[in-house]
Amino acid sequence: MSHNLTRYFLHALRLAPTFVFPLLVAMPGQYALATADGCTGFSPRTCINVTGEGLKLNSVVGSFKKATRLCNWRYDIVYTDTNGKNYNTVKGRTTSGCDFSGSSSVTPPKSVRTGKVCARLYENGSYVNAACVNLFR
Repeated sequence: MSHNLTRYFLHALRLAPTFVFPLLVAMPGQYALATADGCTGFSPRTCINVTGEGLKLNSVVGSFKKATRLCNWRYDIVYTDTNGKNYNTVKGRTTSGCDFSGSSSVTPPKSVRTGKVCARLYENGSYVNAACVNLFR
C-alpha cells in the first residue's frame, strides 16, 4: 500500500472516530464480499455486522455492550439509499428483561440498494444509539 493511500485511510478514520472503517472494497464492475462491522464509540457501544456478497446480504446483526443494564431493548434495521431516503425498516423483536450486552439478528431483504444500513437500538421504545455501515457494489 502506498504511503499516500495509508495516510488517506488514517485521515478518514480520524474524521469519523465513532465508526470502524467499513471493509467493503471493490474494483469497478466487480462485487466485493460484503462483510463489514461498524461500532460507535459512545455508551452503550452499539455495533452492526453485515455479511453477504455485493448487494445481496446474508445476515445483519446488531449488538451492544454497556456498563449498566439496558432494559426491554430491541434493534430496528434501517436501509437508506444514497439520497438519504429510508426505503426499508425491519423492526426487531423486543427482548424483555435487563442486560449488560445483547445481540439481535434480522433477516435482510433479498437485495438492497447502494447506501447504508443502520442498526438502531431502542430501550423501552425510546431511541438510544445507532451504528451504520455503507453498502455499495
